[in-house]
Amino acid sequence: MNGSDHDGPGGRAHAEYRALFDDAPDGVFVADGDLRILDVNARGCELVGRTREQIVGQLAEDFLFETDLSVAPIKRHLLESGGRVRTERRFRLPTGEPMVVEIHARKIASGKVVGFVRDVTDREEKDASLRQSQRSFRALIDAFPDGVLVHDKGVVVYANPSLERILGHPLGTMLGSNMLEAVHPDDRALIVQRMAQLDAPGKSVPFVEERLIHADGHTIVCEVAAVRVSFEGREAAAAIIRDISERIRLQSELARADRMTTVGRLAAGVAHEIGNPLTFVLLNLEHQIRVLESHLEGGTSPSIETLRVLSQGARFAHEGTERVARIVKDLKNLSRREDEPVLLLDVNEPIEAAVTLAAHELDGRGRLELDLAPRATALGAEGRLCQVFVNLLVNAAHALDPAKASENVVAITTRVEADTVTISIRDTGSGISSADLERVFVPFFTTKPAGLGTGLGLPISRDIVEAFGGTLTLSSVPGAGTTATIVLRRQADAPSARPTEGKARRRLLVVDDDDAVLGSTAELLASTYDVTTATSTGRAKELLEAATFDAIVCDVTMGGTSGPELAAWSKARGIDAPFVLMSGQGPASARDAKRVHAVFLEKPFLEGVLVDAVERALRGKPERA
Repeated sequence: MNGSDHDGPGGRAHAEYRALFDDAPDGVFVADGDLRILDVNARGCELVGRTREQIVGQLAEDFLFETDLSVAPIKRHLLESGGRVRTERRFRLPTGEPMVVEIHARKIASGKVVGFVRDVTDREEKDASLRQSQRSFRALIDAFPDGVLVHDKGVVVYANPSLERILGHPLGTMLGSNMLEAVHPDDRALIVQRMAQLDAPGKSVPFVEERLIHADGHTIVCEVAAVRVSFEGREAAAAIIRDISERIRLQSELARADRMTTVGRLAAGVAHEIGNPLTFVLLNLEHQIRVLESHLEGGTSPSIETLRVLSQGARFAHEGTERVARIVKDLKNLSRREDEPVLLLDVNEPIEAAVTLAAHELDGRGRLELDLAPRATALGAEGRLCQVFVNLLVNAAHALDPAKASENVVAITTRVEADTVTISIRDTGSGISSADLERVFVPFFTTKPAGLGTGLGLPISRDIVEAFGGTLTLSSVPGAGTTATIVLRRQADAPSARPTEGKARRRLLVVDDDDAVLGSTAELLASTYDVTTATSTGRAKELLEAATFDAIVCDVTMGGTSGPELAAWSKARGIDAPFVLMSGQGPASARDAKRVHAVFLEKPFLEGVLVDAVERALRGKPERA
């Protein structure tokens, strides 16, 4: 049978091979040992932009860029030894433009080299674009003003320069470290809990305040948010860290400025409140001096009736000085700095202080009604709560129409629930429109006439309440009045501070270099405790080394060694008696007392407050009295 090679089995096989060869989706090049091209399929011709006749007989490197070959020569030795070669090269098209191709080549049994070529220009462009995007993103993160930290199960794998500025640690020392080392010990449990929430790609946790530790040891307050990300081919968590220490400081100064504005606004009323009791104190003292001097000059003894009158006058004078002392204390509370400790307190006390300070604002405008639940204990700071209540009372007073003074009411109530205390301040004034009600917590917005409001009272008050874990809301009906509602978190009541009857009397050492204060303090305590006195810290040290005391009551500021220094000296010598430190100098002295774990007692004070402070010290609770 006659026919061409295609008629037999071999011919058909060749035809099938040729069909597969020409129809292959990738370019296929066949070359000899010198890489001179012997054959090429249709896709190969298409890739290099030439006909088969133009390609066959050419060397493979004729289609490549000389610069590429000088940098990465063809691995002939690998092909000669029967190995496989995979590489990316740039084909030079007839136009001179490059085409990026991926080449897989190997030597086959016949000694020829077969290469499979695929156009990957688009992929390479995408990869290059991705690499450029990654470089740009990295540059953006490096320049980001907030700190950025990426960690893998707590181990830091990336940190940007802003985080170096915030924490004070060089970037090199942060990489590979445990991220929790930079977190305040009290906040580490919270961080671990938030990390556990990032359990899937795309999961995130919102901004919350966290305390971090600077390289020099001081605490930094930051807002931190985090998200689960893919970083350099592995799952990780990225945290954005914003230092808000300066913002908190400015907010503190703004709140203090608002308090000073409030104090200034209340000055006239406070002067009136102090002036009245001072007047009858002075009158009674002048009368007593005249009576006593007349008896001294005449060498006579006063009668029982005269003594009764003098005693009554002394009681009036004492009541007057107590009233002045309360007003002074209220003013000092109102002007305290933001570092006042948050304690469990009876919220009725700052309410009553605010009523005293704001009473003049209500005069001639309406009447005040109080309905205060007993033992309304909640978390807060007395001075800052007093500021909130004064702001709300002044707002309520200014909402009242003086022409309707007989009808107007400002009502304050406290209610105790299982976990909260609710304080309500309601007025029957002009009310607030719904449009304005939406903006009353915006700083510098005010509904008051020019000169009467700064627009800071309500936003600052809400910030203060929220800092205690509470809420402040307003509801209002135009023409009917406004109600401010404060909800504070509550804890179990503290046990009574009074000593239990029948127990052995405790031994106290009272130290003060002011004889009058020392004598009166010792006298107040003598009915409950066995009291020893010392007029200097030197004498106190001698007594402490010679005898055992259950507690020491000491003035903060004295000549020589101060009260806090005496407390530190005692601790260094193994004397474990607790200290009560007294002062009238406010926050600075309170911080000194806190530093040595002492109860701080602010002057002036009454007997009950003094005994309460001593009992707290004996129970080992160094809180502010």
